[in-house]
Order: sequence, then C-alpha cells, then structure tokens
Amino acid sequence: MKIKFLDVMSWIFLVATVALLFWYMFGDSPTEIIIYSGISGFVLVKMWNFNSRLIGLEMKTKHGFVMMKKDMDLIKGDVGLLKDDMKFVRGDLSFIKGKVKR
Repeated sequence: MKIKFLDVMSWIFLVATVALLFWYMFGDSPTEIIIYSGISGFVLVKMWNFNSRLIGLEMKTKHGFVMMKKDMDLIKGDVGLLKDDMKFVRGDLSFIKGKVKR
C-alpha cells in the first residue's frame, strides 16, 4: 500500500495540533485562534482524504458493475442458445414419442 500525500498531510496536521494543544495547556502559548485553525486544518485534510478515497471506491464499484453487466450479457446469450437447443430436443422427443406409441 502506497503512502499518499493526503495521509502525510493529515499526520502532520495531527502532530502540529497536538503540539499546539500541549503548548496551550502547559506553556506560554499563542492565542486560541491558532489552535482552532490547526484543528480545522486537520479536519479539512481528513475530509479531503476521505472524499478522495470515496471517489476511488465509487470508480472501482462502477467498473465492477460494468464488468458484471458484460458477464451477465454473456450468460443471457448462453441461456438464449440453450432455449433454442431445447426446442430442437423437444421436437426430437415428441418425434420419438410418436414413434414409440405406434
């Protein structure tokens, strides 16, 4: 599995946000707006990452259904051929049945 840019960015934002929170709680910290912007940046990157993964999943699902439709069309064609063959078999069986009764 490849490490994606968005995964790295989300980890960077998470570490930076946690560091800012500890700095705010235990030290001479910056204003609260910096902490809120760090949290909002982390949330935005995670949402962006989730959205890109969701789009990828959607594309894979769409491709899977297209491939399944092709297979179902092949099966439908095979069933049609079997029905045609069954007509000939029924005709042959009725011919044999007529011969056996005589």
